[in-house]
Amino acid sequence: MKKIILTLVISVSSLLLKAQEKYYSYNDGTFTITIENGLDIKKQVSFSLSEKDIEKIKETENFKINKEDDVIKYVWSNTISAVYRAKYQLTHINSFDFIDDNKGMIYVTDDGKLNISYKFKAQNGFGNYIYSTCYYTAYAKRGKEKIECNIY
Repeated sequence: MKKIILTLVISVSSLLLKAQEKYYSYNDGTFTITIENGLDIKKQVSFSLSEKDIEKIKETENFKINKEDDVIKYVWSNTISAVYRAKYQLTHINSFDFIDDNKGMIYVTDDGKLNISYKFKAQNGFGNYIYSTCYYTAYAKRGKEKIECNIY
């Protein structure tokens, strides 16, 4: 059931890509998105993203992206996916919240994998608030994009 919901959320978020262009920005190595937490309250979340990594995405054959605007949109869609994948893995989805003033990281490895990591807080199965980190990886394998999302 969670997989069906996750698939629907990702599909809807990709359809809304054009409509939500105002919900992200990139300036001086900081990529910022506006996204809802578990209570549907909009929050601004920042990630470090270097110009070097933007160039790596353009140059990496796996991504097949040339324009910087398209790179930012690609990063935005994967960041949204990373948030939704983490949120919908939780027992208490409504408890999902970002940690204020905590900057996530977005970078590209030498083997062409896009990595996104960020910290969040949520309730565990016992109802206790815990702090966790989401590690999200997107890469192409045999022509198909593969995604991994782990929470620790």
